[in-house]
Amino acid sequence: MPKQIIGKSEIKTDPKLTLIKAFRVLNKKCGELKTKINDASTSGDDRSEVVTQYEATVKKLGGLSDKAWTDYQFHIWVGFDGATGHTYEKDYKVTRDEANDWDAYQEELAAQNLEVDNLISSINVADDNSDDSRN
Repeated sequence: MPKQIIGKSEIKTDPKLTLIKAFRVLNKKCGELKTKINDASTSGDDRSEVVTQYEATVKKLGGLSDKAWTDYQFHIWVGFDGATGHTYEKDYKVTRDEANDWDAYQEELAAQNLEVDNLISSINVADDNSDDSRN
């Protein structure tokens, strides 16, 4: 469903939009930290510090996502493409409708989880078979 686009000035007066803005800022920070982690010029000690910052930022994203649902009854998440999606009917910027489709995101997440489970199962089966060959 298309969002009602409102002025950025409403971010200060609408707590849901304030939360969305904070989430987007943190999501961007996560992307920057992830880039730094993967940068070959980041040394071991520096990389460890950046990983710690990344983990703390991801935890804050999770906290904001929980707050959005608990306090304001809307979902907010980071999509597989890195874009922020949310189910609040208003926004201060235009986003693709697909990025804000909670049901589609949940389906994609379930499919990804199933794929991971299947991969883990295939590893376990392979391990079980290799144990049999040693006997």
